[in-house]
Amino acid sequence: MAKVTRVKAARTDIWSRGVRTPADNKQGFTWDRSRPADANDILLVKAGEPYYWWQLHRSPKQLSLTKPRQSQLTNSAFLGEMYGLQEEIEDWTGTKMHELEEQVQAWKDKARELAEMSDESLQAMPESLQYGPTGEMLQERYDACEAFEQELDNIEFEIDDEEDWKTEWCLQSGEGNMEEEWIEYEQERVEEVLSEIQGLTLEVY
Repeated sequence: MAKVTRVKAARTDIWSRGVRTPADNKQGFTWDRSRPADANDILLVKAGEPYYWWQLHRSPKQLSLTKPRQSQLTNSAFLGEMYGLQEEIEDWTGTKMHELEEQVQAWKDKARELAEMSDESLQAMPESLQYGPTGEMLQERYDACEAFEQELDNIEFEIDDEEDWKTEWCLQSGEGNMEEEWIEYEQERVEEVLSEIQGLTLEVY
């Protein structure tokens, strides 16, 4: 995982490309990113703004005004996808149960893809190495993703039928705004189910 450094205030503007200038080094030049390369260059950070920077192995330094998420801090394709899945679940903000059910299917598909990615890497190894540390790691990843997919598959999207609920509401109450109360009821049920999903764990390395 790449180390993240927070800079309280940029000393100068920081542009995406910057201006190439002569320098006494092996390359014979350096990049002055305090100045734009041209009219199409992008200003990443203004002077005085706080920002974060990090650098992945054998990759250029990256900058962001917001704290980077785990999916941005790894060179591993598997971990990047896994963290991305966790972040999608954490960030989901829908209010309709059918939307959540559709989204969970997409998350199950992603968990299955991650499991298959690990299994393909494991099967590509010589048999003599499949029982070593790397092989064990890949097997653990496969098992964790498969278990996570199963946990998602066990989620119950229980909610009253809308027409039945409204009929019952008319019989029992008949006061207030029926449509608003239905929306509130559905949102509460979605939040309950989403909370259950967000409580599931997918932790592998």
